[in-house]
Parts: sequence; structure tokens; C-alpha cells
Amino acid sequence: MPKDPLFRHPAMRVLERSIYRELQLQIVATCALFAIGALLCYVFFTNNVVLTVLGLGTAVIGLRQIYKTIRLYRLSDHPILFVLKETPGQVVWVYGVVTERSPFGFTFMRQGTMYFKLQNGDQLSVLMPADKLKLVSRFLNRLLPHASFGYSVDREQLYDISPEQLRRKE
Repeated sequence: MPKDPLFRHPAMRVLERSIYRELQLQIVATCALFAIGALLCYVFFTNNVVLTVLGLGTAVIGLRQIYKTIRLYRLSDHPILFVLKETPGQVVWVYGVVTERSPFGFTFMRQGTMYFKLQNGDQLSVLMPADKLKLVSRFLNRLLPHASFGYSVDREQLYDISPEQLRRKE
């Protein structure tokens, strides 16, 4: 873990908490997937071969996803934090998107997503509270002075052509 005081910034804690929450939700979902698969195997083992095989496949996929998610449970091993701490030069574009769910015109949920576009064409993202996107974005702007910030269609086209074109000149 770097000793840089910048990594003790409150925005970094917001980012880490968001990643941790996302990992917890993934574990709950994959455990539910495994449980559904195991239940299908148990209930239909003697009656229906197709549903038993389907349940077995679902359980195996659930176990595999649980294993992959648990491996990332140490936050220092998470791809976003690893890139930010070890190889921040890989990030060329960062932007946040706010999604509002408004049935019948009443907003009842706002959720933010922070996207990290890397120079090799990969994309990393994390869900976070919409009201924290600006704080995290300003923090990342200081941490990644070479990266472009904010979404535009022009930036997306540049990224599709060559991610290096989004690198700001320092």
C-alpha cells in the first residue's frame, strides 16, 4: 500500500467503500445462484435429468463466481485499486454517469457509475452513490493528471480509434 497521503483522502475511502459494497452484492448474488442450482439438483435428482443437469451447471457456475469474487475480497487486489496505486499511467479516460429511476415521474433512486478506460482498451467500473461522483472525480483528477475526464461522444470516438489520444499533455 502506498504511503502517499493522497491515498488517505476521503474520496479514496468512498471509492474503497463502493468497491467493497459491490463485492458484497456480487457474493450475495453468486451464493443465490449456487443455492438455486443446488436446490434444482436436490429436488429433481430422481425425477428429471434435464433440470438436474441444469441445476448442476448453475451450481458449478455459482461456485466458480464465488471463488472469483472472494479472491478480490482483499481490496488491494481489486483491479481498480491495483491500477490506481501501482500503474496509474494506464488510465487514459475517467467519467461518471448518473442513472435515475423515475417511474411515473417520481425519482426514487439515483445511482452513479464511475468508468475507468485504460490504454489497452479495457474498461473498469464501480457503482457508487450519485452524490459522491463529483468528489471522487475531483480526487481522481489530482491523482491522474494525464487522464481525460468527463464523457463526450468525441472522446468516445477518440478512444475507439486510439486510447492514447485521450492522454493529456502534462
